[in-house]
Amino acid sequence: MKYQRDFRIQSLACLAAVLLCACAADETVKPSETTAADTSPTIEKAYTLPDTDWEGREFSLFGVSDFGSSIFAFEETGEPVNDAKFAMMRTVEESLNIKMTETQFTPCTEANAHIGNLVTAGDTTFDAIATRDSELISLMQSGYLRPLEGIETIHTDEVWWGAEQATAYSVAGHNYMLIAKFHPTTIRDGACILMNTALAANYGLEVPYTDVFAGTWIMDDLFAYRGVGSRDLNGDGEMTPDDAYTFIQFDPCAIWRQMWTGCGMDIIEKDEEGIPHVTVYDNEPFFDTLQRTYDLLYTGIDSTRPFLDANYLPLPDDVNDLNFEAGNSLFYLGTLRGLDTFRSMADDYAVLPFPKYDEAQEKYYSHIMDAIGYCIPNSADDDTALFGGAVFDAIACVSYYDFVPVYVDTVLKDKLAREEDTKACIQLCIDGLKSDVGANYLTDFFRYPIYENIHKKGVGNMASYFESISKRINKTLEKISEKMIDLS
Repeated sequence: MKYQRDFRIQSLACLAAVLLCACAADETVKPSETTAADTSPTIEKAYTLPDTDWEGREFSLFGVSDFGSSIFAFEETGEPVNDAKFAMMRTVEESLNIKMTETQFTPCTEANAHIGNLVTAGDTTFDAIATRDSELISLMQSGYLRPLEGIETIHTDEVWWGAEQATAYSVAGHNYMLIAKFHPTTIRDGACILMNTALAANYGLEVPYTDVFAGTWIMDDLFAYRGVGSRDLNGDGEMTPDDAYTFIQFDPCAIWRQMWTGCGMDIIEKDEEGIPHVTVYDNEPFFDTLQRTYDLLYTGIDSTRPFLDANYLPLPDDVNDLNFEAGNSLFYLGTLRGLDTFRSMADDYAVLPFPKYDEAQEKYYSHIMDAIGYCIPNSADDDTALFGGAVFDAIACVSYYDFVPVYVDTVLKDKLAREEDTKACIQLCIDGLKSDVGANYLTDFFRYPIYENIHKKGVGNMASYFESISKRINKTLEKISEKMIDLS
């Protein structure tokens, strides 16, 4: 039978607020005067899912487990995030009259080859794929993904897809993946800075909440802390991972992208026809950001080269995390997943967004280290594409209204944040989530190779380095654009 469900339920965010008010008598931390009274966006909890009966059809999702939690949960456990996922699934299943399943594949290095074999063989086991955005680009270029434009069951203009971020990877109107801003991995991989407030007090420093909330927290302010917290604790005359540092980075390969994204910069821009072009070669602020980040990490007392030497690719071990958790570093340049990593840390810490380049910048931006994207395999026929699109859209809608408030407000803010001002900063980071499309299209130039060339070859002049490889970069992007257009 066909049926339509109209959900008009009291917002979970409001429910969380009520619970907080009930506990107000025990609250000892007062918010800064500059903090907004309500740090969460107001979401009117009213939506209607399509009046479509898929007659018990099974939706089978291929996921990659390397990159964190699934958006699905197949049983209730009493844990808030798990149960919010379960409730989302039940809502979608009951509304569309479907049954959802997921197969999680690991490792990611072998997942693409497995998907390619399935598509080449015409295997239709899976209706859809979910993995990180950079992996989906490889699948697209190999011809394994179906174009999504024209699938009428997908509504990327709706608020639950996050406006332009959903189709950030489109070329000339052709799109093969949808970035899921509502996915927990996408959210927790948003860039942020943690500041040890105990150390700040010892050094006579104030947490820069006033500047953050005034919109005047800029790169100059962050870098002005240079040298404040760096100490040779064991007195051996050398800076080692056991000493104290002003700045510790979560990932020496990601810090560059976190900085330029935070400063409002994009590797590529699209022309009027939607064709991407690299636009940073003559961008002085871009290279100023890179150069100053290089100087911060590789020169002077703040240099974290001992960490970089110890953790040279593959990606770093937990030595950086341990240094911050031990209370030895003032700033941790990382992601929102740090709130969970350091939940047992003795010292308190504040959460700050990555700074703007200057005060003229409109807002704060948070680079998404591993955004999760959804796509449909090229082996899917038209009916399967419509089906997959309908399920994607329903998952996005219900997750936006039902799951995200639980994950953000109940877990990140109420459980893990240690200060009221930090809750407001977490929201600023989430509001500014942004995929680095250019770096993911051009991963052979703007992801690991930046670190590799700096570390191995000692490249110090960023502008000269990128000018020397500009022809290769441009040619690579042209081939990607041509491939996307030809495949559609």
